[in-house]
Amino acid sequence: MRVFDDFQRTDSSRSQNSESMSAFLNRAHTPYFEAVRQLVEDWFTRLCPSAQADVRGRLRDDDNLQFRSAFWELYLHETLVKSGYTVECHPEIAGTTRRPDFLATSAGQSFYLEAICMARPDEKQASERDKNRIYDAIQGINSPTFYVSVHVESVDKFSPPTGPLRRELEAWLAGLNPDVIGRQIEADHSFDDIETYEWRNRGWHISFQPIPKSPENRGKEGIRPIGMYDYGASFADDRTPFRAAVATKGKAYGTTMDLPFIVAVGTSFLGPDGIDVSDALDDIHVGYFRNKSGWHHPNVSGVLVAQDILPTSVTKQIPTFWGHPAASHPVDCLPAWGENAFRDNRRQFTPPRRPIHELLGLPEQWPPGKPFDQQSSD
Repeated sequence: MRVFDDFQRTDSSRSQNSESMSAFLNRAHTPYFEAVRQLVEDWFTRLCPSAQADVRGRLRDDDNLQFRSAFWELYLHETLVKSGYTVECHPEIAGTTRRPDFLATSAGQSFYLEAICMARPDEKQASERDKNRIYDAIQGINSPTFYVSVHVESVDKFSPPTGPLRRELEAWLAGLNPDVIGRQIEADHSFDDIETYEWRNRGWHISFQPIPKSPENRGKEGIRPIGMYDYGASFADDRTPFRAAVATKGKAYGTTMDLPFIVAVGTSFLGPDGIDVSDALDDIHVGYFRNKSGWHHPNVSGVLVAQDILPTSVTKQIPTFWGHPAASHPVDCLPAWGENAFRDNRRQFTPPRRPIHELLGLPEQWPPGKPFDQQSSD
């Protein structure tokens, strides 16, 4: 069973903002992405046969969250195997019909591990999809003399029309003089006083600034207009959905498990070492591990947190383990994980004892080469 389709690839164009990770990776025709596909296929062959159909289906899903979730599980399985553990997928647990993702067993310790990939609330996800639609529309405008800097000031739950935006933006850019604006930027050493185009539609507010193209690039085809993104419109309180994700998994198998239990949280918007994780777990007012009356949920031995674990970032992003100070079944941190241990009434970070690229048998600079090297790998 293969994850990706077996066919002659010819499309080496860059991904569209609205293109799914699965669709892009399946069609991308460069040596860089061929190496990435081969990595996924290799790891997939070592996954328990009983889990392969489900993971394969999600790796091929056009929903990026499903892709991320499946790859997070594949990554965890591979790191456990490479760390010397025998891994059983979906082991039975006495007293419940539910099954965690993995039982990892070695000569030194055994533990259950349950993976979860965090999603932003529906409204946040919808706004991200709409922003990607807008970016794709802007990439299609005719702008022979300018790049544009895009600043998303505010978003709305309603999906905005992109046709009028394209026409208005093209007309505005066509009326500007790149040489005049270029001299102004050079004189001021800043974009602060450069003319800005403000686009509003319901609750959407996006501002644009022109960036003159160099004379040799003016009029060239194939050069994307967006020169700078400023995503803006950020959302506050990421710790609440994080805590809720841990709590959901923490209660799934009861409170009397016979082995240590780790909840592994993959996220695209919350750093593994940040204050949000610390507050969500340890804050005496809202922490999952403790509150004013003391330590709670000792059945969860620890929480593993990683940000943006994707096939192209497996040597760049390092998971961090947050152990429960009063766990019913303590568990040791794996050598390739960072650790935020609770000592002297505060968290202290220790970097991994073994580089993740060494554990995975990959070069430190992974993937090799450049993403859009046009040389064929076939």
